[in-house]
Amino acid sequence: MDPLIGTIMLAAFPFAPKGWMFCNGQILNIQTYPALYALLGVQFGGDGRTTFALPDLRGRIPVALNNAVASDRIVTAPVNDAGTPTRASQNGDTLGTNVRLVSTGHANITLTQDNLPAHTHAATVSGGSSTVNVTLNAALDEATAPAPTAGGYLATAASSGTSVTNMYLPALGSAGSVALAGATGQVSFSPTVTNASTGSGQTISTPVTLTAQSAPTPPFLAMNYLIAIEGYFPARN
Repeated sequence: MDPLIGTIMLAAFPFAPKGWMFCNGQILNIQTYPALYALLGVQFGGDGRTTFALPDLRGRIPVALNNAVASDRIVTAPVNDAGTPTRASQNGDTLGTNVRLVSTGHANITLTQDNLPAHTHAATVSGGSSTVNVTLNAALDEATAPAPTAGGYLATAASSGTSVTNMYLPALGSAGSVALAGATGQVSFSPTVTNASTGSGQTISTPVTLTAQSAPTPPFLAMNYLIAIEGYFPARN
């Protein structure tokens, strides 16, 4: 039985029999194959004046036309950046120009301080005062100096001559010290607050893993696709 012109079949033998050609995208002359041109037109290539092309299935898997966006199907029509088809799919649409596989997934991102935009935090600080109790300690040992020294103490007065009396001791002696009458006072303070910038606005870079229900490239076995260039001209219903 002769095939319908334009019929494509998959063959295990490595040659194109009489009345068939490989689907290798060959450019054919319209005048030589007018019936085949009437069926194919230039949807697979050619200028439409003198030439037309056969479908090129080398290294390609044929799929049925599909204009619907679905998670488990290939959209064979051209799509925009949102993945929406911009026209109906047609014979000759290929992966390199417009075919998209719609898939979904999610990414887990851990934000750090460096990912935050550079910013400052407003701080509100109030001044104030506090009550301070002051107690003066005097050494119980006999004084050895007529003039005070840094870190020294008042001490038991002692004569160092006819006109000079020692009143101070540079450091506590073995007799220790005694607390003199104390005093209470108010201390005011005005704090200083430094508010540094936080974050640097570094771009977040994270890998995204999508779990698919099927492998991106399915297992395959290479054979030859053939197209009938002779036979019956198909009648439309």
